[in-house]
Amino acid sequence: MLRRPTIHSSAPRAQILGLSIGASERDIKRAYRTLSLTHHPDKPGGNAELFQKIAKAHEALTDPVARANFEEFGNPDGRQAMEVSIGLPAWLVEGFAQWGFLSLYVGGLCVALPALMFYCWRSGRDRGPNGLNPGTFEWLKYRVQPDTSVKTLPSILAGCWEFGRQQPLNPEADSPALQRLLSEMSEEGRMAKPVRPEKSVIPPELILRNDVVIHAHLNRKPVGTPTLAAVQANILAKAEPALALMLEIAVARTLAPPAQRIPPHLEAAFAIIEFGQMVRNGGGGARAGCDDYGRSGE
Repeated sequence: MLRRPTIHSSAPRAQILGLSIGASERDIKRAYRTLSLTHHPDKPGGNAELFQKIAKAHEALTDPVARANFEEFGNPDGRQAMEVSIGLPAWLVEGFAQWGFLSLYVGGLCVALPALMFYCWRSGRDRGPNGLNPGTFEWLKYRVQPDTSVKTLPSILAGCWEFGRQQPLNPEADSPALQRLLSEMSEEGRMAKPVRPEKSVIPPELILRNDVVIHAHLNRKPVGTPTLAAVQANILAKAEPALALMLEIAVARTLAPPAQRIPPHLEAAFAIIEFGQMVRNGGGGARAGCDDYGRSGE
């Protein structure tokens, strides 16, 4: 619904003086004199509000510019901005229904909207630039060093936040299988010594578990239990973003200005690329097969 706004009153100035649009100045002055005497606040039966409207109508109609604006635009100040409003059905804003509509509006504004904003904030708090938890970024930033190699990368990947807290350790079901895998791969020289979990974002026992299932994948060994298989599938599904973040850290440090005195991480970048190929191929990479990986940890 569109309407033309007025500033002082919703009634046209000429109608306030009892005249039609286009009345002469003489008729305007005569009408103003008569009505102002009749409705003056100091006279018995006077009306201060109506007297004020009469005075404003006389002022608008006697000033040439204001009168031209009023006759053309309906306002003595000239063209005004158009107002837009929404027409709601009467049944929605009258009677009992208006309280239901008001309750829905207040509930949505004061309850639903804040709850949605809190949910978005809570969800986004645990996600960084690569869709990874900020704790993972801090862990990788600390662990990726110039001497990072293929044999240390499984332990680094195993310490990411995404591979710990969502899948707790099940000692009764998983410990025997983990111990068997750890013994087998250690004896065969196919598993490097895990890195020390300094500044880890998940418990050390979970890092060791993840490290063992990653090595089992690289050496193409079955993990033995459904729980460990689910952990391994989760790691492989989310390994790409973590590897991409590792490579980004290594490249950024390699290209850092000399003034920052950061040692080059070029070898670490190459190791991350090679390790990523091995993860994707189940141990077989462009330059390293399953057997080559195991012996690299010796």
